[in-house]
This record gives sequence, C-alpha cells and structure tokens, in this order.
Amino acid sequence: MYEYRESTSPLVSVVWRSQAEEDGSYVDAANEYWGLAFGTGREAPFEAVLIGPSLTTRELEVRASDDNWGVEFRAHVFLHRVPKLDVLGEMRQLPTDGRFFELGGVRFPVPSYDTMEDLVAAMVGQGVLTASPELARALAGEDAGYSERQLQRRFSAEVGLGRKQVEQLQRARRAYALLQAGRSIAEAAVEAGYADQAHLTRAFRLIAGRTPARILADTTDEFASRPTGG
Repeated sequence: MYEYRESTSPLVSVVWRSQAEEDGSYVDAANEYWGLAFGTGREAPFEAVLIGPSLTTRELEVRASDDNWGVEFRAHVFLHRVPKLDVLGEMRQLPTDGRFFELGGVRFPVPSYDTMEDLVAAMVGQGVLTASPELARALAGEDAGYSERQLQRRFSAEVGLGRKQVEQLQRARRAYALLQAGRSIAEAAVEAGYADQAHLTRAFRLIAGRTPARILADTTDEFASRPTGG
C-alpha cells in the first residue's frame, strides 16, 4: 500500500506513507529532492533516515509489514548544519530512540503521517531547514538576480545538484504527466522539450530504470509523488 498527500507547507512537495504486504524490492526513481523517512519493521524497531538527491535509480528492499512514512521537500528547500552526504543518493541513518530523532544537532519529535507539517515548522524554527526564493525563481524560469555562474554555485552548494541536472529531472516528470494525460510518447517528448521520442526514452531509462511504456503499465508509480515543478 502506498499513498501520498499534498502539503499545506510551501516547503513540502508531498507527504507519503507505505506499508509492505510482502517481502520484495522496488526501484525508486532519481529525484532532486531532500527528504526524511521514518519507519518500523521486522529488520529494525525504528529508523529515521535522511534521503539525499539522486541522479540515478535506487533499489530499495522492503519486508512484509514494514510501515514507513516521510516527507519530500521542494527542490529549492535545503538543510543547514547537516554534514554533506558522501555520495549522491545516499540514505543516511539518523540517531533516534523511536520518540525523537536528531538532525543538524537538534532533537525533534518523530512525526506521524498527519503531523509532518509540525515537524517542518519546528525545523524551520530551529534553523535546520530553509528555502531559497532565488532558486525557486530560477526553477520557474524567472530572473533570480544572479549570473549563471552564481546560480550554478548556489545549486551545487545548497541542493547538491547542478541547475541543469535539476531541470532534467523535472523535465522527465513533465513528460510523464503528459503521458498520463493521454499524449503519445512522441507528443510528450516534443511538449516536454526533448529532441525526439528516443531522447525521452533514454532519459526515462536513466532516471527510472525503465521505458515510458513500462512505467505507465506498472502499478508502482515512480513519479506520482513528485510534482512537475520546483
């Protein structure tokens, strides 16, 4: 079971939760978002995990009865006082006792699926989480007030990916949204800004590990929990 909801917080992309009915694995598509995940399961009494951006897919193992929930922040939202991840796509275990977890030197109460916004507000209040209006404007195609070189530096330092890399991931989700709306693969490729259908297919293989047709045919939706914009 997997579900997600939109958030009342402008810093949040979505809040999600899942429960595994059987042992298995699934492929998580590449994304430009930072996120947090919490869960209980057979392998560990409780976990809190920091999830970094990734340019490639991640294969995640699940066990029957695993119960997980979490949040994905928007692309222009990032963390302060948190050591840089060693590699893109890293999923870092955070200190936790099941009631509290530690991030950026601050202890926070573990949220439920329904109280995730309270955690986000607390993280902002403690200076651990912040948003960049300049990066948000740049992702929207507006003038951010920086040179291209300055923007590249800020994206790399704050998001962890370059601006072009972020835009490539968002373009793939725009194409996917068009496919869901009934466009053909060729039409979605053109409308999303790809050179041709083959270009779109290569991008989907890299970002989600499968072709557009295979993704649309599957019940596991790699892109549904992520919006098409920043």
